[in-house]
Amino acid sequence: MEVRERRAASRVIRFGLVALGIVIAAGWMLRKVPKPDHIRVEGAAPAMETLAAGDVQIFNVSGTVDVILAGDRLSAGLSPQKLAEVRADLARSSDRDTSGIGGAIAATVKRTVAEKLSIRAVYPLAEIRDLRYDDGRLRVEWRTGRETMLLGDNIKVDGDADANRFRREDAERLIAAVRARLP
Repeated sequence: MEVRERRAASRVIRFGLVALGIVIAAGWMLRKVPKPDHIRVEGAAPAMETLAAGDVQIFNVSGTVDVILAGDRLSAGLSPQKLAEVRADLARSSDRDTSGIGGAIAATVKRTVAEKLSIRAVYPLAEIRDLRYDDGRLRVEWRTGRETMLLGDNIKVDGDADANRFRREDAERLIAAVRARLP
């Protein structure tokens, strides 16, 4: 085997081991995290042009996460600015990974990750009893009687523990719009 072939094989094996580690860790985490029935997953945020009168979009204090009330659903995910930033970083890093099998695998993984970044948590309004502002965060009271933070307690974007904190005036605007639509 030539040095070039050994390097390519080494890259493929290294990538496979990293991918296996990620799959094992993700599987372990998914079993540990409770799965609420009221959260759905959606492929992308509604386009700003499609928002109707009364629909609301707010951003967290750092602008990395947005919450959108559109129709009878509340959705949360990475903001358009953060999505563009992360996709640009992925594109820049994939420019370096262009040779051999390892480069092809890395490019495929990065392309898949870039496509999945826009996934959003969707909360049907029919399952929400009330939405309140609580110390910078949005607290949801579900029709089941359970209460949770809209984005959970442990959300971090770029290590920012305040990713689920919102400005009072933005939150109150969203809360008023949600309460107007609650069944």
